Amino acid sequence: MASSCARAGSDRLLGRISLQKGLLGVGMGSLGSWGVAYPKSLRGVRGSCVMIPCTLSYPDDVEAGDGVVAIWYKDYQDQKLLVYHSEAQEVDAHFRDRAKLLGDPATGNCTLLLRGVTPEDSGPYRFRFEIVNGDRWSATEDVVLNDLERPSTAASEEQTEGQTATLECSTPYVCPLGDGYDPQVSMVAGRVQLDTSEVSHRLTLTTSFSWKDHSKKLLCEVSYGSRKATGEVVLWVRHAPKDTQVSVNPSAQNIRVGDTVSFTCEVSSSYPPISAYHWYKDGVAMGTEQILTLRDVRREDYGQYHCEVKNAVGAGVAPAVTLYIFCECQGSLPHLKGPLSGSCCSSPFTAASPTPPLISYAP
Repeated sequence: MASSCARAGSDRLLGRISLQKGLLGVGMGSLGSWGVAYPKSLRGVRGSCVMIPCTLSYPDDVEAGDGVVAIWYKDYQDQKLLVYHSEAQEVDAHFRDRAKLLGDPATGNCTLLLRGVTPEDSGPYRFRFEIVNGDRWSATEDVVLNDLERPSTAASEEQTEGQTATLECSTPYVCPLGDGYDPQVSMVAGRVQLDTSEVSHRLTLTTSFSWKDHSKKLLCEVSYGSRKATGEVVLWVRHAPKDTQVSVNPSAQNIRVGDTVSFTCEVSSSYPPISAYHWYKDGVAMGTEQILTLRDVRREDYGQYHCEVKNAVGAGVAPAVTLYIFCECQGSLPHLKGPLSGSCCSSPFTAASPTPPLISYAP
């Protein structure tokens, strides 16, 4: 099977981890002394299975030719329920036919598999072994079994647009193929760590992000059937300013000589934030604020205006907007030839004229 990482909705990305196929071997304990090793805690999912990796060791001069008896207990200090015994004697009814030893104690492997996990299985477990016709040894600490928990996610604090990034999601849960593993509801991905220090299943996602992924959530989901738990990390994608535009205020009326007009430089997205603004009129620098304000405008203010913005990643340039200046014309409007230049127009008028002046505005 393959891993999956797909977009889920407009505000999050989703990656799924489910149960691991295959089983990694557990190495033998170091011979030479009495000892038992297994993780301090494990997680399980109701209806699935739990594997407790375990190794045992005993002195080199101990003869074990007659065999090694493996014994697992639950709640050793109190109820002392018998979970597994190599000779299958008096195993508690709750664990009968559900507990199986995966390794061979004679070779130092005491790994236990518990199928059909239920909430009642939560609690401390302890291993003990006996050399047939010889000594015996019991672990001094328990491995604690708990229920499904949220997976953990790890990523660098920031990603850069277009560059490859690696994120990791892990869950302290492993169940081998054929023992509580349902391939119809599960996907295999990443790698498994299965040893006496830790049991975990890790999914590594290597990909690149765009500025549109900025501030979205990357969700990692561990699932078994209908049971799910998720962990998340917020994506911070470094990118140059995007979709730079100039807005004009007032925008719904003609700008006349003497009016005040403001230009605002706007961007759809920028991370990190904008560090510099630059305004230009017909290519000539005008200002360095986000808002450029022209008061008491004149005919000479006619022209093309645009802004440029910068952050630590790059720059964005807005398309130019043309400012037309409308001015008062008296009398009948003359016929203008050629392109509009922003100049005012006027017509002769004297106080003795019997016709009152016609006042209008033209670019």
